[in-house]
Amino acid sequence: MKKQKSAKVLISIVASFIFFAIPITTNAKENDAVLQGGNNVLAPLILPTISRAEAEAGVTIERTELPEEFLVSEVKPQLRSAATTGTQKWTKVSTTRKLTKGFIGWHPNWSYYQYNIKGYYFSNGRVGLSFNIGYGPISVSVAKKGTGGQVIPSNTKKWGRPAVYGSINRIKWSVKHYNGGGQYLKTTTSYTNAAFNIFVQTKYK
Repeated sequence: MKKQKSAKVLISIVASFIFFAIPITTNAKENDAVLQGGNNVLAPLILPTISRAEAEAGVTIERTELPEEFLVSEVKPQLRSAATTGTQKWTKVSTTRKLTKGFIGWHPNWSYYQYNIKGYYFSNGRVGLSFNIGYGPISVSVAKKGTGGQVIPSNTKKWGRPAVYGSINRIKWSVKHYNGGGQYLKTTTSYTNAAFNIFVQTKYK
């Protein structure tokens, strides 16, 4: 009798182990497939979400570099149904240097060259700018015109004008598109530009 009870207890324990072990193993494989780049369904990954404008500008609203992987929501404004809302998953593919400490554009506070100027004064405040030097939009942040911050010297015997300089990387992205239900639709390629080491310097004729 005792042997029969022991056998029943053992069978019950083994059955419970199998019951709980099978679902855990299956879920782990499914999640692993998605995390490894599976295209069928967009899993609830822990990734930062940014706006489409930030993604296209190549910089976040805080003027910082984009993360190497992030999500972007796609919404069709003419239709408010949840089914029309999709998601893009951006993944960085490569980075190419396009400019190193070169001329990006003119500072917005001076629209012409000036002569007999000793220097230009800037405040500690910042202003966001967008330039395009031939391969897409570039967003930068520079000091505003003012006093009490920094001084950019200028040669009084030359015609000069404050200009924005810096380095620029061209970034290639793989963009996976999913519909409102998380189903994979297609993969496209996008490019953004990241500016860094930005500074203002007088440029002469």
